[in-house]
Amino acid sequence: MVWKKLNEEFIKKIDNQHIKSILKSILEKKEFFFSLERRGEKTNLLKTVLINLGHNLGYKVYANGLNKKDLENIKIAEFVNREYLCDLVWYTEPDRTDYITTSLKLAMECEWDYNRKEDKNKNNYSAMKYDFQKLVVIKTEFRLMIFKLKSSYNDDLGELKEYFDKALQSFKNLDKNFNLLVIGVVSNKKNNEFMVLNYHNYNIK
Repeated sequence: MVWKKLNEEFIKKIDNQHIKSILKSILEKKEFFFSLERRGEKTNLLKTVLINLGHNLGYKVYANGLNKKDLENIKIAEFVNREYLCDLVWYTEPDRTDYITTSLKLAMECEWDYNRKEDKNKNNYSAMKYDFQKLVVIKTEFRLMIFKLKSSYNDDLGELKEYFDKALQSFKNLDKNFNLLVIGVVSNKKNNEFMVLNYHNYNIK
């Protein structure tokens, strides 16, 4: 498994329809995404895309931080504009719920900072790694981690791949056939890209 650029050719090779739909919906907004300057706008664009996709696939959705303008693009009565477990989740529940969740389909975390202020050791990409732990331990079918790569990202890809592998292999309660998408956002003077790692049906060796 290696990092790949997110493009139509990459998506065509994916068999799982949910993974294909998630990546396709993000790729369709690529040009608009990179035209936005504020990271909050970028986050809310990704959330809006995934909220609408989740509902179209038949799931209910929690996601936080959306403003009035964002909500105009989410014309779904059941949408809940607050955080539940992660930055965004797709879930199912009975028609009449008494605080009962029957399943989680997708959990997403999105992080633009490189380092946590609390990290005294200055661990590389510590802000992303801190949030990534939620996706390792959460019980859901699909997981999506989106974060910003540094300008010199080519030097970091190998180290990050080793980190993700180690984090998954170290967790003793990891689900079998674990599904995880990692998207590293590249934005510099030379190019704007989404770099992807696809841990599909992953199992600890």
